[in-house]
Amino acid sequence: MFTAVLIDDEINALKMLELELKDAFPLVKVLATFQNPLEASSFIQLHKPNILFIDIEMPHMNGIDFVRQLDVSFAKVIFLTAYKQYAIDAVRSNAIDYLLKPLDTNEFKIAVNRAIEKIKDDQERNFEKAFFDLKGNANQLKIPTTNGFAFLKINEIIYCKSDSNYTHIFTTSKTYIVSKTLKFIQSALPKDSFLRIHNSYLVNADYISEYSRKDGGYVVLTDGTSLRVSNSRKDIFNV
Repeated sequence: MFTAVLIDDEINALKMLELELKDAFPLVKVLATFQNPLEASSFIQLHKPNILFIDIEMPHMNGIDFVRQLDVSFAKVIFLTAYKQYAIDAVRSNAIDYLLKPLDTNEFKIAVNRAIEKIKDDQERNFEKAFFDLKGNANQLKIPTTNGFAFLKINEIIYCKSDSNYTHIFTTSKTYIVSKTLKFIQSALPKDSFLRIHNSYLVNADYISEYSRKDGGYVVLTDGTSLRVSNSRKDIFNV
């Protein structure tokens, strides 16, 4: 889900923009609409929306001046105006796009999609930075959750299973799903403790209770889970 705030002194323009968003981008939630940018300032700083749609020509304050005076570095700004002469100023204000009124539906969709992709890129970079903040900690692994972060004790991680671009992390108490590849997770865990026994499995060696040659080779973990060992990885067990 992405969030947005709309600012335009024309009430009909606000209504049309909100309808366009709801129809084309149901994952973009409009937090609020404002006709006066001065009234929007505190709300924006408090809620930090992902996207700001701002009209330029307004009686209370020029939209470009509004963005320059307010810290909106957390948001992607899309300017809306009926005047072409503001294009250069809009670009200099680091806007993600500049749309002329009346809005062209295709150009509108392109602009919003561009903003969403930029937001995702930022979230990815922030995630990786946060993820690796504790990479040097020998005892914990920090992973994102819907409400923030979870701190997993490394010695309680039993094994990790690949699921395309996601990884399931099985611990002694709970299972977590992380939107990262198994290779990425492996790079954040101690190499001497976690064994890559298969393209799909990374196992904590402390939880391996048995290796069997039957059925092509598999390991049995202390919780009773059986995981296949690929032919190329059998040398781990000196087989």
